[in-house]
Amino acid sequence: MTMQTKGSEWHRWEPHIHTPGTVLNDGYGVVDPWEAFLTVVEASSPRIRALGVTDYLSIGRYKDVLKRKEAGRLPDVGLIFPNVEMRFGLETRSGSAVNVHLLFSPAAPGHVDEIERFLGRLTFE
Repeated sequence: MTMQTKGSEWHRWEPHIHTPGTVLNDGYGVVDPWEAFLTVVEASSPRIRALGVTDYLSIGRYKDVLKRKEAGRLPDVGLIFPNVEMRFGLETRSGSAVNVHLLFSPAAPGHVDEIERFLGRLTFE
């Protein structure tokens, strides 16, 4: 048995972050919103190690972030996962919307196709 010489190690996770182009929550009004977004994440202190890319009933922005990661951006982010947000037509007593988040594992083979298949089957009245 090996003795550990170091205690717990803490890492910063951002499991709910909206990117440029997010439906209902695109708060980026700068000339190059993707460059601004990526620069903020890359310069964060402490460094962001895991990123949950959030959008409403879509993983389009998640796929956009993955393309940028593959191109060399977000080098310190070791885990990027899709966070699908659903806003219900209900409100709390204070008038806030009720949202549900579905977090998916990027380790599952074919996860992008499976999530899109699942989202395509949702129907709303």
